[in-house]
Amino acid sequence: MKAAPPLLLIAAAVGAPAAAEAATRIDWKRLEPGLELARIKSPVPAEAGDSVITVVRADLKHFRLTMTSVKFDGGENRTAAEWARAKGLVLATNAGLYARDFETSVGLMIHGRKVNNRRLNGMGAVLVFGPRSRRQPPARIIDRRCHKFAPWRRRYRSFLQGPRLWSCGGKNLWSPKKRAWSMAVFALDGRRRALFLFTRAPYTVHAFANLIRKLPLGIRSAMYLEGGRPSQLYLKSGATDLEITGAFGSTGGTWAVFPPRPIPNVLGLVRRK
Repeated sequence: MKAAPPLLLIAAAVGAPAAAEAATRIDWKRLEPGLELARIKSPVPAEAGDSVITVVRADLKHFRLTMTSVKFDGGENRTAAEWARAKGLVLATNAGLYARDFETSVGLMIHGRKVNNRRLNGMGAVLVFGPRSRRQPPARIIDRRCHKFAPWRRRYRSFLQGPRLWSCGGKNLWSPKKRAWSMAVFALDGRRRALFLFTRAPYTVHAFANLIRKLPLGIRSAMYLEGGRPSQLYLKSGATDLEITGAFGSTGGTWAVFPPRPIPNVLGLVRRK
């Protein structure tokens, strides 16, 4: 029987980056122990905006992932910044796609005993965190096309489903369409640190997936969270208070950025005590 591919995607499988991309320098700003921020000028210009990619890198020995939802505790949808302030989060971003009721996650979303949606759909990636044993890493992105999900469901407490960016072998799964937009992406690197990536400048998902794999971020696995106007990222650490909101995207030369839209579900970080 052919052995299953490794759980984490190997960046080298995609191929060597172009010279300009390989030379991209990332200057990390240390915000506090285990938390860093980078604002990367993309070597691949977007068709509008500043072409800056924001990356927050978190060591999960110092922080833990968490989720909150309007379906967990009631109340009203909030912006990522409002969720962060209400729940004491260091960082908040979109917890995946949601349905037309503006409450229900499109895919599986469970946080401990709190359930937003208990059903798996066809999307291929599941972020699992909150391990039941210290023998397990704090978080993984499970690719359901190459690994059975059931064993991981028994090993972790929290689950968030979303679209994959790459196949198990490293193939970009998004077609190179013309439509571009802002987007939020979650990734894990080779040291199992959490990476929260955000671009306000519009890229197609296909182009952005290629781009971030070629940057010196050490990404091993990633999943798409949200795009367009609902996408957002909020970070508060010391003197750094950062809020970035998405836009509809660029179509026919038009480009607009709007105030943050209230969202029902948030993926975030809290400090470990």
